[in-house]
Amino acid sequence: MKPLLGPRQTILVTTRGEVSIYGKQKLLDNIIPVDWHMPCSFEPLMYVISIKKTHLSYTLIKSTKVWVVNFIPVSMKELIQVIIFIISFYNKFINSLN
Repeated sequence: MKPLLGPRQTILVTTRGEVSIYGKQKLLDNIIPVDWHMPCSFEPLMYVISIKKTHLSYTLIKSTKVWVVNFIPVSMKELIQVIIFIISFYNKFINSLN
């Protein structure tokens, strides 16, 4: 059996959508770093990403079916690490409201 290939370059996936917080609809912009992604078709053009169902990004993408893949150069590695740190707290906060 061949070994499983590791994740690709980290990308940033952005999305926007409405969520209910304390009974009020809020429009939220969201960003999440994703390591597991790949093109799956060229005709039609399709791209696959892997996100846990517990993340806010999953909920927004599932409801709007709209997301953007942002390829970030390796030179911005520190920025991605900061984003991961901030998002981990943000997701815990949003999940605690529901």
